[in-house]
Amino acid sequence: MRKAIFAATVAIIIIAFAFMASSSMSNRFFSRDFSLPRVRAIDSAAYELGGETGETRLPRDFAPLPPRTPLVLTSRLNVMPGDSLLIKMFYSPLKVYADGRLIFQSSNRYPSFMKDPPTVMSIVPLPENARTLRMEYLSPVERDRIETQTFLVGSPLALFVTVLKSNYVSFLFGMFITFFGVIAVFLSLFLLREIPHSLSLCWLGFFALSVGLWGIGECDLSLFFIPYPTLLYLMAFAGLFAVPAPLTAYVIATVESPRKKPLYLILGASLALLAAAFLLQATGKLAFSRSMIWFHLFIPLEFFGVVIWLVVEYARSRNVTARRFFPPITILAVFSVLEVVNYKYRFTNELSLFFEVGVAFFIVSLGIVSGKFMRDSIRTQREKQALETNMRMVERSMDYQEEQYALMLGLESAVKTARHDMRHHIAVLGDLNGKGDSDAVGRYLREMAARLPAANLDVICENSAVNAIAGYYISFAAASGVKTDVKLWVPRDTGRVTDTDLCVIVGNLLENALEACARMRSGERFIRAYSAVENGALSIIVENSFDGTVLNEGGAFMSRKANADAGKGVIPPQEGIGILSVRAVCSKYGGLAEFAVSSDVWKASALVDMEGGLSGGED
Repeated sequence: MRKAIFAATVAIIIIAFAFMASSSMSNRFFSRDFSLPRVRAIDSAAYELGGETGETRLPRDFAPLPPRTPLVLTSRLNVMPGDSLLIKMFYSPLKVYADGRLIFQSSNRYPSFMKDPPTVMSIVPLPENARTLRMEYLSPVERDRIETQTFLVGSPLALFVTVLKSNYVSFLFGMFITFFGVIAVFLSLFLLREIPHSLSLCWLGFFALSVGLWGIGECDLSLFFIPYPTLLYLMAFAGLFAVPAPLTAYVIATVESPRKKPLYLILGASLALLAAAFLLQATGKLAFSRSMIWFHLFIPLEFFGVVIWLVVEYARSRNVTARRFFPPITILAVFSVLEVVNYKYRFTNELSLFFEVGVAFFIVSLGIVSGKFMRDSIRTQREKQALETNMRMVERSMDYQEEQYALMLGLESAVKTARHDMRHHIAVLGDLNGKGDSDAVGRYLREMAARLPAANLDVICENSAVNAIAGYYISFAAASGVKTDVKLWVPRDTGRVTDTDLCVIVGNLLENALEACARMRSGERFIRAYSAVENGALSIIVENSFDGTVLNEGGAFMSRKANADAGKGVIPPQEGIGILSVRAVCSKYGGLAEFAVSSDVWKASALVDMEGGLSGGED
């Protein structure tokens, strides 16, 4: 586990450096000669704002401004054949004119709950020989500023490549993390839903989905592939706002602790804040773009709140799971703070870069932790099933012994009654014999024989427990028309091997044999069982017919019941519980269990050391 965490850490560090270097690398790569015309920037303009005029450099924010304050920017153009203009607009209604001709106008087709248009990026063809560019803005209702960007001029392909090289890392990361989230949720809800702790994988998937939708919605490149600005607006903010809830739910579902009240309070606060943001946006009272400040403050606080809870939980109870969760969530909390600082001071144009690096580390490391939990849960469930199976064998042995005991009591009562009546029968027979009536004597003797109790006790071997469990399945086999040939020699005293463990071996082997015969649609069905004691070791062999179908993977015989359940989304095919139980008991007593197939005969062999004299024995 430590090696896996170390490897994941090294991988994430490499990814982080790759993210950091992505801008320079992409610039070098895309600046090669691809026969694309150069992109020219319009980074200066004359402005008119509220009667004030002047020159300014782009990009620039004009603030503070009352709602719907007009701003006009005018720049010179030098248009070449085939040139287009790359326009990006932030929540401000915009009209763009080239030589007085309207070439772009922001759409007013957005939902009524939005008072300002969403972010739009567009490549607009320019008229040939155009010399002036005029941009007419209206300040947003929900914000007190107009954000202007540098306008780029060039061929459509060159402009697209410019956007691509600046955003492809974030776009690919968003797509990848979204795909991971979908797969995780699908696995947990449809394939692994019956495995304990599978819910933790589900919450991890929802966390990844939230981050992925946020990344895709915020990325400029998405506007070219998903031409629905309002949808991207909702994806970006809904994804960001939803991030805290599934993370907290993931920790709640995974870390076993009786003191989860702080986590539930954090989860409740995140859900309440999420609901408030949606309600305010839906009623048009506060846009997501303004309520985002709440989440920029709350998300780091929520992450550090979870970190503090993990530290306290480990300090109180030495909770190993809390210790494992501490590093990845701490890293995520630190990177969330860096993300907020980056939004404020713009260390890089990749606004979500820091959080993406933190999420990458978190997803990989927590994926490993979740995988370990799933593995441990599967192992625990298999052990539970094996214990239940073994208990069932013992219960069946006890039930059969009770039946045999009841039969013995009934037989004993009948014998006492017959013994009590015997003197009367003798007197009658003496009288008939004295009369010389031999026919009457014969008839009377036959009537007496018919009334004698039948001894129906099945005695298979000396050991009462094994005798009971074997008799239980032999009676089932007889009722099912399966021929049986059982010659078991199991002594009363089996040394260190308990009767309970012997019942597990014999019961599982006979049960598997009976199930194999029941699946046959043709041919003779039979079960043969033998045992012997030699040099303090007890060997048991069971052979049975079967339908010839074998699921063998790597030398292990897979359970056909588990294979059927795998199609229902339960547990992947594994060696049967019965076989695993037999192997475990044999190993416990320094023996072994072997299973083989010859033609249409299944052969199972079990060996246990009753005296502890075999090498490798274990008490």
